[in-house]
Amino acid sequence: MDNISIKNNNSNNKNILEYSYIPKQIPNLKNVKYVSSGSFHNIAVDSRHKIFSWGSGEGGQLGHSEEFMIHNSDLACVSAPTVIQALEKENKLAKVSSGEAHSITLTSNGELYGWGFSSSGQLGLGFCADSFEPGSGVLNSKVSLPRKIHLRSSNNKQAKLKSNINVNNIGVKNLKNRGSQNSKAENLYQSIKAEELDTVETNNDDESVPYIVDVVCGKTFSMFIDKDGKLYGCGNNDYGQLGTCLEIDTSRSHLFNPKDDYNNCSDIVFPRAIECFSKMKVKKIACGDNHCLAVIEDSINQVTSVWSWGMNKYGQLGQGNNLETQTPKPISYFYDYNNCRIVDVACGAYFSLCLFSNFSQSRTNNVNDIMEH
Repeated sequence: MDNISIKNNNSNNKNILEYSYIPKQIPNLKNVKYVSSGSFHNIAVDSRHKIFSWGSGEGGQLGHSEEFMIHNSDLACVSAPTVIQALEKENKLAKVSSGEAHSITLTSNGELYGWGFSSSGQLGLGFCADSFEPGSGVLNSKVSLPRKIHLRSSNNKQAKLKSNINVNNIGVKNLKNRGSQNSKAENLYQSIKAEELDTVETNNDDESVPYIVDVVCGKTFSMFIDKDGKLYGCGNNDYGQLGTCLEIDTSRSHLFNPKDDYNNCSDIVFPRAIECFSKMKVKKIACGDNHCLAVIEDSINQVTSVWSWGMNKYGQLGQGNNLETQTPKPISYFYDYNNCRIVDVACGAYFSLCLFSNFSQSRTNNVNDIMEH
């Protein structure tokens, strides 16, 4: 690990950054059960369900108050694993995931807490940078302390933000009045900071709130799986990494339920169900910088397959080309391997891995066959 350590130089009272080019044991951490790393920060959960963070905290992705931060020039960081105090009294922490500058943790009873930058709506709290006054969005979409994330059911179209500030005094304007080119129908411009907003309040009178069992963060987006295998996503969707666009593979149209009212690729600020999987179960999800791989259980055809979508500049989707795919599609390369079992999927920033058991090297199709599909 190329971890950055910080030492204080008493002679000039300045903090000095030091790099480690060989693996070193991280101090003050024992019995670690889960670990996740963002671009410049780390999160760990131990067997006592205490959650620790360290690294860069410029975007609030460490979940600590200002008193814990060490400032060096324009860098604000925590140099050693430090307990996130705001989560000490919460239920048992079951998992944690980190994006570029945001973090989300899942408790054993399905609750979600997020912190860090939500400039693209990646925390699912109902706002992004465009929700605030022009020029202040990035700063104001920073969430320094963990906040609870509320998911709504796929059919629920109503949600609102509560504020503990008199909205009439600060002014609330519709997005269209700002002349924005993006269609973010649920966003409101508010000249207040994210920390001044209470949680998102949803209308779930007739529907149960989804019980989340897994969370995985991409660079500036987040994906969630509930106990029924439904997939939800929020955040940046510039490359279709949330899988919400309506370009449907008609050959498998019987598997889809295309009712998504987002016909463009823009930020989605509330966790939203990926409707194309409504008749299938998502077993696993992996996120790269701007792409996703998922293990899908198809009860209709009684098969399990790997699907991919999002950015594909480097062929990371495995579709036999480098064309961007804004709608989830199965990876046809694996069609002939009916007897193998999909164990896991993983994504790097611009590449993907699939782990199989009982995998046979013999198959009828070659790369040229795939390119023709």
